[in-house]
Amino acid sequence: MKINFYTGRAEAFRGLADAVSEDIRRGAAKGSAYFLALSGGDSAKSLFNALAESGLETGRWSTARIFWVDERCVPTESSESNFGEADRLFLSGRIPPENVFRIRGEAFSPEREAERYSALVREMLPSENGFPRFDCVVLGVGSDGHTASIFPDYAGLLCSSSPYAVSDNPNDGTVRVTMTGGTILNARRIFCPITGKGKRPMFLRMLSELESGRYSTPAAYIFSRAGNAEIFTDIDFVKR
Repeated sequence: MKINFYTGRAEAFRGLADAVSEDIRRGAAKGSAYFLALSGGDSAKSLFNALAESGLETGRWSTARIFWVDERCVPTESSESNFGEADRLFLSGRIPPENVFRIRGEAFSPEREAERYSALVREMLPSENGFPRFDCVVLGVGSDGHTASIFPDYAGLLCSSSPYAVSDNPNDGTVRVTMTGGTILNARRIFCPITGKGKRPMFLRMLSELESGRYSTPAAYIFSRAGNAEIFTDIDFVKR
């Protein structure tokens, strides 16, 4: 795991946006489609704004195939919709609509939607180690140590054989469809922003768990196994 430190939150998100953009450029130079999975939440909004300002040429973006790490089971018009926020802040006008593959949060049955989306990514993406292989997965990490929508109470999703499954947020009861641990860890690259004073206790706890080898959160589990992961942070984590 690599940690990229920045002196401010905006700089961290610019660094993340630049890393995503450069990876897409490399893929475009090879003439191949680039499979990118995005998360939601407040960090994602900052990333979308940074990506919109990244200067990546429209032609390069056309090689990207956009998927989601997770989605709340709400209509796209809702401010809680991960796709809706991404479309408003970043996707519209940059990514051809036929290259965007959203999780249907408004679907009547979250379980059936998780099955549909699992089948979709298995069909469209290359397979390796029994799971679809994304070029890049962008994760968020919550103050409780959850990542994607895998909360501590749903740790079994870290080892699920299905690419996507259903979970709910124990803090507010919202139902979600989420990428599972095997698919996350199968990605060629994993990028994750962790910024702000509010995330510092969780970040330091996660680093301590990684050092000790004892993991109590989904985020620590993922990063303990992801040799291809990069964290983008403005949190001073150096021991003094």
